[in-house]
Amino acid sequence: MKKIKTLVCTFFISWILLFSSLANANEIYGGIKGGVMTSRWSGIDEAINLGFYMGTTFTGYTSSAELEVTGTVSEGDVNFINGEWDVTTIAAYYVYRSLNTTYLKLKVGWLYEDVTITNNFLNESGSDSGLSVGMGVGFEVNRGKAIEVEATYIEEDITFISVGYLF
Repeated sequence: MKKIKTLVCTFFISWILLFSSLANANEIYGGIKGGVMTSRWSGIDEAINLGFYMGTTFTGYTSSAELEVTGTVSEGDVNFINGEWDVTTIAAYYVYRSLNTTYLKLKVGWLYEDVTITNNFLNESGSDSGLSVGMGVGFEVNRGKAIEVEATYIEEDITFISVGYLF
């Protein structure tokens, strides 16, 4: 838990430094998202994560820098050990959005993850970081407000399928 608190504090400090250093930024935005963390392994059910993201756009509103944090609100089952699992993620992305009311979203960046598996006899946690990519579609509902549906590659075994509200 101490490691997560440290990472969240680091995330917020990085966010403040990023935005204060981007004098040519056009717009600062935020959003909330929720979805399922899916595993490619059979016998491991989806965990439900909620999170938030914030970013700043660059020239033309198509490019942006984005920071994202998600955490598990409902653990997934690990059927073969009668246990549960959860995952917390913290990521920084470069994001491209096409200029339309219905748009394509592509992102690439660096992600830190902390995965925990528990049952009556086991409490194992592991963390990793590495390249993360995602793609999705967005639907602008008002200027600067949109609904986004996306799939994000967390690691070779985990994908995050989410719906977000950008404001």
